[in-house]
Amino acid sequence: MEMRGSETTILVVDDDSALQRLLAKWLENAGYRVRTAGSGRAAIEEIEADCPGILITDWEMPDIDGLELCRWIRGREMPRYIYSYLLTMRTGTTDIVKGLEAGADDFLKKPVDRNELLARMRSGTRVLDLETRLNESARRDSLTGLLTQRAFFDSFRQEWKRATRYGSPVSCVILDIDHFKRINDEHGHLVGDRAIRGTASWLMRNTRSSDVVSRFGGDEFCVLLAEATEAQAVQWAERARASLEESSASFTNEHVPFTASFGIAQRMDDTPAPDRLVDMADQAMLVAKQAGRNRVLGYQGLFGLEIRSPASTPTRLMKNVLARDAMTPVVAGLSADSPIGNAAEYLLNLRMSSAPVVDDASNLVGTLSEKGVLEALLADHGSGRTVRDVMSSNVVWYDELTPLLTIYEFLGRVSLRSVVIVRDRRPVGVISRGVILRWCINTLMSAGHASPSPPESGGSDRDAPGSPSAVEFAMDRTADAIVSEAARIRNSLRDESRTSVPCVIGGASRLQELISDLLGAVHSLQGIGDGSIERRSLSTTVMVDAMG
Repeated sequence: MEMRGSETTILVVDDDSALQRLLAKWLENAGYRVRTAGSGRAAIEEIEADCPGILITDWEMPDIDGLELCRWIRGREMPRYIYSYLLTMRTGTTDIVKGLEAGADDFLKKPVDRNELLARMRSGTRVLDLETRLNESARRDSLTGLLTQRAFFDSFRQEWKRATRYGSPVSCVILDIDHFKRINDEHGHLVGDRAIRGTASWLMRNTRSSDVVSRFGGDEFCVLLAEATEAQAVQWAERARASLEESSASFTNEHVPFTASFGIAQRMDDTPAPDRLVDMADQAMLVAKQAGRNRVLGYQGLFGLEIRSPASTPTRLMKNVLARDAMTPVVAGLSADSPIGNAAEYLLNLRMSSAPVVDDASNLVGTLSEKGVLEALLADHGSGRTVRDVMSSNVVWYDELTPLLTIYEFLGRVSLRSVVIVRDRRPVGVISRGVILRWCINTLMSAGHASPSPPESGGSDRDAPGSPSAVEFAMDRTADAIVSEAARIRNSLRDESRTSVPCVIGGASRLQELISDLLGAVHSLQGIGDGSIERRSLSTTVMVDAMG
C-alpha cells in the first residue's frame, strides 16, 4: 500500500522565509506533516532530533549549503532513508551531476510550481514506501513473522546502550523445542512448521511491547526481556514452559504435544557485549537440555548443577570420583595485581590454558586465559599492564566435592574449555577437557587397560601394561627425546646459514614440555601398585571417542 501524505514528514530547509512558508503551506494542505529550518546547521539539529522521510533543501545557504547537507546525511547511519530534493535555479548538466554525487535524489527548479512539487512528493513517497517494505521483509522471518537474528541484534544494541546508561537490568532468554527432529521425522515437516509458527505466535502474545522476540533459526527462539533480572526472567520462562507444554498440542492439526527447554542470562556490569549475553543464555539452555529437557535454567544456576546421565562408559569410569580427585592443583592463585609477564610464566610453568585470579585475601575474583595474556603481551609488549586489566570477572566454578561426571557433562555441552575448582570460595584447582581426558587415560593405564607400547619382553608379569617397567619404558623414551631435542638445538647454533633464535626458542619450548612429561611419569611410577583403582573392562579408544 502506498504511504499516505499524513504518514510522511517533510523537512523544508531554506534561508528565504517567504519561500519556506509557501512550500510548507502547499505541503500541509496536501496532508503532509511539515517541519522547517532556516539554515543547514538548524536542519542537522532537526534531523538528529527526529529523522524525516523527505528533505527539501535550498542549494545555496550561508553556513552549510544544500550539497554539504546531502553529503552529511549520506555519511551518517540514519534510522531510515531520507529522500532528498535540491531546490535550485541551476539546471546545467554539470550542476545536476554534482548534486547527485553529493547524495541528492531529485531536483526542484525555482520558481517552484505547486503541481510539480506535489507530483514529485508522491513519487518520493512511493520510493520510501517500497524501501520500507523491503527493509521490513529483510528484518522478518518468512515462516513466523518474528525478527531475524540480525534484526534482533540491531534492537538489542539499542537496548544495551539504554541499559548501560541508566543501569537498568536486561535479560536474554533462549528457548529450543525439545526433540524437534523427532516431530519432523514422525509427523512431517508441515507439522514441524506449525509447531514453530504456534510457538512464535504464543511468544508474541505473552511478551510486552518493550520486549524483543526473534527466531534464531530452526526451532530456536530468542527473547530479550527489558527491565528484567535473571530471577524475574526465570519466573517468566517457567510460566512460559508450563503454558507451552499445556497448549502445544493445539498448535498443530494433528494435536502433537511438545515441550521446550529454556536458558536465561542477565546482563552484568562485566558482560562485554550483547552477543556474549546471548551465548551465556545459550549455554544455560544447552545444559537444561542435557539435564533432562522441558526445564528452565539460569546462567547462575550452572554452578553445581547435578545432571542426570545414562549408564554410559563415562558414568561407570567416573563413578564416585570428585572434582578434587582429578583437578590440576593450583597451589597459589594468580594475583590480580601481578604484571602480565609474571602471568605468562605462571601459565607456562603450570601447563594450563587458563588460571584463576585471586585478590589479596586469596578469594576468587576472575580468570585469565592464554589468549588474554598473549594479546596483552603483543600490545606494546604488555608494558605496565596487570592481570586485573585483562582478566575475565565472569568465572564458572565448582566446589571441590562436585562429582567429576557433572563437570564432564557440562564441559561437553558448552563452549567453555575449563572451570575453576574452589574450596570455601578459594581456588584449589582447574579442570579442563584435557585434564579429564588425561585423568581417564591414566585411570585406564593404572587398571591395565591401556599403556605405552614397550617392546615384547617375554610376557613376564613385571612387563604387564601399567606395571613399573611399562612406565619406566615411557620415561626412557621421553629421556631419549630430550637428548635428541638438545642435539637439534646444538646443531642449529652451529649452522651459520640459519637464524638460531627461533630454533632455540622452539627447541626450549619443546624441552619444557618433555621435562614436564618426564616428571609426570615419575609421579605415575610412585603411585603404581597402591590398589586404589578398580580394574574395569574398558578401552582407551572408547574413552577418547566419548570425550569427543
